Amino acid sequence: YQRRVRGVKSHINDMRDEASKAQEWLDTWYARGEKTRNENWKWAANKEWDQFLEIERKIKGDMTVEEWTEWMDVQWKDADIRCKKHWGFNGHDSTESNRVHRYSRNVIWEIRKMAD
Repeated sequence: YQRRVRGVKSHINDMRDEASKAQEWLDTWYARGEKTRNENWKWAANKEWDQFLEIERKIKGDMTVEEWTEWMDVQWKDADIRCKKHWGFNGHDSTESNRVHRYSRNVIWEIRKMAD
């Protein structure tokens, strides 16, 4: 239980950092040509931040191991779908957001395996 909570809290902090980095790029004048990519990046970090707040809430809830495992499998699949988006010319606008979603997908899998 505590390992799962620590993993989730660590990932929440990582997503806060990612959103902050994306905002830093949005605030620079020389990154205007990358605005869509950076906005997608920030959106992805905020989405994953919210996702992991929900995971933390569920960990502290009263789900059975079977319910937890099934729910986490759905969360993993949703993250897997999110990390395969293809926006902009040659996928350029989705590179950073896909990286953030892939990282979250992998963390979800690691946390889910703790229930096995």
